[in-house]
Amino acid sequence: MLEPQVAVVAELCSPVVDTSVADVRFVAVRVAVHPRDHEAAVAAACGVQSVFVDDAFFDQCVGHGLGVGDMNSDGHRDILIAHGWWQNPGDLTSTKTWAFHPVRVKTDNGETPLPSCANIYADDLDSDGDKDLFFSSAHAFGVWWAENTGEGAWTMHEIDKSYSQTHAMETVDVNGDGQLDYVTGSRFFAHNGGDPGEHDPVRMYWYEVVREKGKAPKITPHQITVGLGTGVGTQFEIHDMNGDKKPDIVLSNKKGVNVLLQK
Repeated sequence: MLEPQVAVVAELCSPVVDTSVADVRFVAVRVAVHPRDHEAAVAAACGVQSVFVDDAFFDQCVGHGLGVGDMNSDGHRDILIAHGWWQNPGDLTSTKTWAFHPVRVKTDNGETPLPSCANIYADDLDSDGDKDLFFSSAHAFGVWWAENTGEGAWTMHEIDKSYSQTHAMETVDVNGDGQLDYVTGSRFFAHNGGDPGEHDPVRMYWYEVVREKGKAPKITPHQITVGLGTGVGTQFEIHDMNGDKKPDIVLSNKKGVNVLLQK
């Protein structure tokens, strides 16, 4: 049995702590602040004129929609949200400001932030040297990628809108072709029947991505039929569970705990 290096245990459990393990400490690095501290700065970052930002609007800015990726290829991982990305200053022990870079996409209603999303991944999908975004939807229909056009608003590309509540998404090379693919599916009854499509069949898909320099990515959806009726929940894991060098899917949600083995 492997001994844990770090254990977080509630006091009610009265744990016996092995003090011989390595001392692992975490230091908080503040990236963004609540609008009560810097309302004007948050308003500017979110693209509004008013210097007053209430709690509900702040939740919209930094609530659903989160990812980590090196957006500017400087070797440092940045933080992605639906309204843009916070640039890692490099030295996290310094007091340097994390610069915010707004992202707006073209829609029929003008330029807007990303639609209400869940996981966000930075990925040079069209192999043109800059990072695009691949993302899913927390409580509505949709899986998309947003094309970084270099200047101005980004271009949205709808990948799949046949099912809703793709609340969690993971990236992995599913078929062993050396390119990262994406796995997602429905979250069953996220708001107990209140979300669009909550009464639809629960589905799971993996999206095969083929990238070629100078071309739009070829994205092919593959239904994971063994996942019908299971869905992904708020999060899931992908690991080789049986040692056959193929990624498997580990699920824990309202449908129970399941492992989907790839054959």
